[in-house]
Amino acid sequence: MVLPAAASSPDDPAASDASDDETASLPAYAFRGEAGGAPSGGRHRGRRIRLHERATNDVAPILGGNIPATAQDGALRAKVNATMAHGLSEGTKRNYRNRIKTIINYWKEHFPAYYRIGVRQLTAAEIDADHLYYYGKTEDLKYDGLNVNYFLYFLANYEEKDGGVLKGPDEMRKYRDAILWGSKTAKKALPSDFYKDADTYLAAYRKKIAGMKKEGGNVVDERATDPIRFPVYCLLLRRAVEANNVFAWCWTLLQWNCMARSSSIDCLCLHNFSLGVDSIIIKYDETKADKSGEKLSEKNLFANPIDWRMCSWLALGK
Repeated sequence: MVLPAAASSPDDPAASDASDDETASLPAYAFRGEAGGAPSGGRHRGRRIRLHERATNDVAPILGGNIPATAQDGALRAKVNATMAHGLSEGTKRNYRNRIKTIINYWKEHFPAYYRIGVRQLTAAEIDADHLYYYGKTEDLKYDGLNVNYFLYFLANYEEKDGGVLKGPDEMRKYRDAILWGSKTAKKALPSDFYKDADTYLAAYRKKIAGMKKEGGNVVDERATDPIRFPVYCLLLRRAVEANNVFAWCWTLLQWNCMARSSSIDCLCLHNFSLGVDSIIIKYDETKADKSGEKLSEKNLFANPIDWRMCSWLALGK
């Protein structure tokens, strides 16, 4: 029978020496990203591990990097780029590029000294490269070495809309997301300070909004659109039926009963419908929040015997 080793006390000199020996034997790259206080490869208090916090080996040269490219390499690279293009929608990519352009224009106007060193001019090859998604833009940020302070200056300046109303936290977050996407697309690593300081600012911004809500007053614009109220929903159904517009009638019923965006209803096909025990089941192919379709749930449509105008079954049968 083998007894387990006795647990060493933190004050035990032998345990300390052993720990130092183990640390000394680890490669230097194993400590990449420990500035945040958590060991690389850990869960960092349950949050997502960012790229700069992972234990990676960027010291060793990439194998095969000096092998001359062939025609086959070009064809396969085109296929790889075509598949990777499905990571974000076209609209999101354009939106991110426009947000990066907004940051560049702000620096150009208010911080010309940093603009000259923090923004680079694109080459013709980069502008024309489909996998870089520049959409005719001629400038991009210098992501490696990006000074987070100038990004925070931009956020502080863009907090308020006309009339003193603050922008919603999600709107502010998208500027950070645009820079993260831009650095990933350009394959340039951001400084760790960018992640820490930008996240700290956005978290504090949420608290600022919560405090202003507590004080009362309509000072925050958190919604880009207003919800459809039930009386408006009933009015839309009545007008669609009176106009004999079966399409509008069915569309409104499906959007309401599925609690869905209009874009989720627009792409529904016959294969998205199936029969349940006492319901019609709808399952999307994808959603805005789940582009891979891995976490989709089924929506059940039940008949409405009380008000025929609110009956999805009757509208679908028309």
